[in-house]
Amino acid sequence: MSKCTIDSAPFKKLVASAVKGAGKSELLLTLCLNIEVKGDTITFVTTDIVSHTKVSAPIVHPGSEDLFTCVNSEMFGKLVSKLPDEGTVTLTSTESALEVFSSKTGGKYPFAVIPDEEGNCVRIPLKTVTAPSQEVDLDDLKSLLKYNKASVRTDSNMPAYKGYYACAQGVFSYDGIGSGGVSGNACLNLRKITDTPIMFPPAFVELFNILESGKGSISFDGKLVKVVGGGVELVGETLVDNVALYPAQVLLELKDTNSESFITANRANTLSCLDRLLIFANEEDLYATNITFNAQGIIVNVYDTTAVEKIEPEDSDVKKEVSYYINIMDLRRMVALFKEENVTFTFGSDNGLTLEADNVVQFIPYMESDEE
Repeated sequence: MSKCTIDSAPFKKLVASAVKGAGKSELLLTLCLNIEVKGDTITFVTTDIVSHTKVSAPIVHPGSEDLFTCVNSEMFGKLVSKLPDEGTVTLTSTESALEVFSSKTGGKYPFAVIPDEEGNCVRIPLKTVTAPSQEVDLDDLKSLLKYNKASVRTDSNMPAYKGYYACAQGVFSYDGIGSGGVSGNACLNLRKITDTPIMFPPAFVELFNILESGKGSISFDGKLVKVVGGGVELVGETLVDNVALYPAQVLLELKDTNSESFITANRANTLSCLDRLLIFANEEDLYATNITFNAQGIIVNVYDTTAVEKIEPEDSDVKKEVSYYINIMDLRRMVALFKEENVTFTFGSDNGLTLEADNVVQFIPYMESDEE
């Protein structure tokens, strides 16, 4: 029998991060949570088979004993999330069970140890990446969920677009909904993550949520990618076959496709305007809205209604007045992603509208209208 004691609040935080990496299938390994204590460090490991999540922290109280065990990740996560932040948690491990004791509640909570086919405690195999690593800003990785996620393909069609394409120029996402050219929503996040082209699966990128701000490292061996930072290690398979199929160069050219004219507008004012006009937009019309750019600002008129409003410019350079139809719901969602005070709308080509702020370019295609 082995015992260890940890302060409740950091213990809860570690467990909450670790269980996010557990799979949703009925495969044995995806149900598991490995817990290991060595010295003053406690480590949790989960897997969804294609990747593993490992979180560690030196938060074990002096006098604790080393231990290793494996329990059901979902049940353990649910219990720990409901423990109070105050007090301590004591883990007591035997060959067949793990008991959790909370000093604050006085409760004792038993968990059966998960055995493998030979009766031993299951140990999740860790994937290894031996390639050299390069430094990465962990906030840059987290920005993929903030900016790129909205443009990632989510259905089963066009699987080459169901991921995040990272290269020396930044990280791209594209939903490819439509036909011909760049016909869907796209995001060019110009933060450099890696020199080598990598296609991140969406499930792996979701794990970036558990990363803290600061510096970390990333390494890639041609198939597996490893991200390390702040006591977290994420290792998973990449979408190797999709790299060559991804329209990276076409998307990169979007950055300069609308260099002819621009209008910079206050982000909060723009969102308020779009929120008011969304009340009048019709889902049956795909939220179609006419947007006119001219020297006086941006005139937004919901399709087939008299609902109209002008967004005043903070700065502009408009070569000529242009008018297009766009999905106002998509436009509102893209503007809301930015947190800077102003957002710049660039236009001029017939492909679509680009929004720029915070080193990110969002692309929204124009809609066909009955007037054309």
